[in-house]
Amino acid sequence: MNIYLAEITAYNLTTLAVETLRFCTGTGYIDGSSNYYEPRIEQPALMRRETFADGQIGGASANSLGELVLANGDGGLDGLIGYAFAGRAITLKVGDSAAAYGSFVTRLKAVVDSVGYEYGRISLVLRDRMQDFDKPIQPLRYAGSNSLPNGLEGVDDLKDSQKPLVFGRANNMTPVLVNTSRLIYQVSSGAVAAVVNVFDRGSYLSQGADYTSQADMEANSPAAGTYRVWPAGGCVRLGSSPSGTVTATVWEYWQPENCSAAQIVYRIATGVGSVAPGDTVAADYTTLDGQNAGGIGLVCGADMTIADALNQIAASVGAWWGFDALGRFRVARLDAPAGSPAVTFTAAEILELEIAPATLNGSRMPAWRVGMRADPNWTPQPGSELAGIVPADRRTWLAQGYRLSKAEDATVKTAYPLAQEAEYDSLLAGAGFAAPEAQRRLALFKSARFVATLSVAAEPAMIDLLDLGTVVSLQIARYGMDAGKLMSVIGIETDYRRNRVSLTLWG
Repeated sequence: MNIYLAEITAYNLTTLAVETLRFCTGTGYIDGSSNYYEPRIEQPALMRRETFADGQIGGASANSLGELVLANGDGGLDGLIGYAFAGRAITLKVGDSAAAYGSFVTRLKAVVDSVGYEYGRISLVLRDRMQDFDKPIQPLRYAGSNSLPNGLEGVDDLKDSQKPLVFGRANNMTPVLVNTSRLIYQVSSGAVAAVVNVFDRGSYLSQGADYTSQADMEANSPAAGTYRVWPAGGCVRLGSSPSGTVTATVWEYWQPENCSAAQIVYRIATGVGSVAPGDTVAADYTTLDGQNAGGIGLVCGADMTIADALNQIAASVGAWWGFDALGRFRVARLDAPAGSPAVTFTAAEILELEIAPATLNGSRMPAWRVGMRADPNWTPQPGSELAGIVPADRRTWLAQGYRLSKAEDATVKTAYPLAQEAEYDSLLAGAGFAAPEAQRRLALFKSARFVATLSVAAEPAMIDLLDLGTVVSLQIARYGMDAGKLMSVIGIETDYRRNRVSLTLWG
């Protein structure tokens, strides 16, 4: 019989020491180190993960963690009121009650958020790691402490305002004037590979040699009408006062492969997101880069959170991100199910089943046209704000916020007269990257899709094959599925105690 083992770290407020508390389902368990697991688990904490909610392409997966409930009808756990649990780790393992501890498999790693004490039970509310990403992606603020002509922190008007932050390759962003005496602008608070262009009212300025240090930049003015860059500080200095709005094209990295959605997601997650590299899965990034290595450009706006940034980047290539049950940061793209299924579900395993039309952006209609709003212009400028020398084609782009790449198949409307036109925002830096993504999404959504929600009986070996994105086959003598229908897992919740898994499938 499978049982759960819970290992909970807690701070003993009396002894002032961290202890590990051990509980289990079943009738009790002793591990190889003679640690006793008290049979108190009334409800193990289960995790549900879901992506592609309501047909929304990309962004954060939806995770929900159940509570770990401990039976306390006899008051034997009343002493836990003297422990501090918040922020402490909990590990949930599953295995055969008659097997050695080493054979138990970890199924959940989480952190305790709070504890509820009732008369007959104690409930440990678990914290989803995604909550840690609801904080500013750019915590750095200007001090407003310049003693002109020195300093890069601005004066009172900049005090406490957010410093700029750029990822990938950003077109026509507005740098911050951080030193009015020396005409020094900051494009990003971190190092950049290059500021490839600086514009005054849309007109190109000539570039001089890069500075080697802040001291070099402060001591040496560029020639009139030119600019020079201090890459390590993310700053540029102008040689003469601009006549209008100053904008810049900034590259965080020279190499395009370092500016892909996968690589920027990794830098954010393991950087400001504080995810340990060991809590990522290297194959996720290799796979996503192989699917879409197009360059991305992001200028972090005021009060943008880490989650906001990841949502925009992942959605640009149709990918989702989130944490799995083992606390690992994951990222993957939604694709049409193909290949050999990891598992085939038949009537023998299916306990409950519902099938309904899939939705796309809230509608059940497939798409006959898909548009990708890409190549973002971070500083739209009407013609009245541009210099007369700016050519007509560039004036048109500067007046807009993006370029639109479209893919369409009008024949879809023959079968589906109400077929929709779907448009998506994207940070892809150019039509060369956006057009293939538009074609991919059209191929994905121009056919009618279905969602199946089901509960199945499954042994642990089968359950272990299932995860978000896993391709399975649904084989039932209904709805033309006699030979099997390939579908992708977009929602999953496992219950190893009852050998049951609840799934949402898309195909």
